[in-house]
Formats: sequence, structure tokens, C-alpha cells
Amino acid sequence: MTAVLDWEFAHEGDQAEDLAWAEWIIRTHHTDEVPALAALFDGYGHRPPWPVRHEHMLAKCRQMLALPRLHQSGRDRWRRNITVTASWTEL
Repeated sequence: MTAVLDWEFAHEGDQAEDLAWAEWIIRTHHTDEVPALAALFDGYGHRPPWPVRHEHMLAKCRQMLALPRLHQSGRDRWRRNITVTASWTEL
């Protein structure tokens, strides 16, 4: 096996959405790597405006919250993620 494709999230790509979700993961799970975000944007050759990235982050969190089989603990976690993400400002 060389790859796994998750069809429930597969759709035509959007560079701003991809970058926003990568940024969200780094800001949430790899806080020590936040300074490397500049290199991520440089590598893509594009830094979408903060309001666009921020809205993509929030939209993805809302999408995760809306998953039909999400247990209460998962819903609570995604609500917290939305609150935290909404409070962020551009770095």
C-alpha cells in the first residue's frame, strides 16, 4: 500500500484551506513548531490572508463537530477547539 484516501473528506483542493488546516494542526498540536509556519508559507510560495485562513480553520472545526457518529466527549472537544480557534489572532 502506498496511500490511503479518505473519501469522506475528499474534494477539489483549495490552497488556502490546506494551508489553514496545516497551520491549525501546528498551532494546536505542535506549538513548539509555530515559528516554522513562515517556512511553510514560503514553501508554498503563498500566504493567504489571515481572515481567509482563520475562517477555513473554523469551518473545518465545525465540520468535525458535525460528524454524525461523534460521541459527546468528541463534540465537547470540538466545541472547545472552536472556542480556542476563534480566539486566535494572526501570528
